[in-house]
Amino acid sequence: MLVDLLEDRHRKGSVIVTSQVDPRGWTKLFEDPVIAEAIVNRLEHPSQRLNLKGGSYREKLQTKLPAGKRLEAERLLS
Repeated sequence: MLVDLLEDRHRKGSVIVTSQVDPRGWTKLFEDPVIAEAIVNRLEHPSQRLNLKGGSYREKLQTKLPAGKRLEAERLLS
């Protein structure tokens, strides 16, 4: 379970998390609100956040690849 992993790593080592969901919305992603809050607290409080902005890699593939290759690339990225 994710909360167990975070508990083991808490203050012992680094954890890298990537998400397209803003951290304020993470609690909605888990069924149990208590577990969700524990996960968010362990990730947010000792964290350094990097917000990356940019275009979609999929959109770049759409414009550069021929039609047949686009479908194959979409299948691999999904």
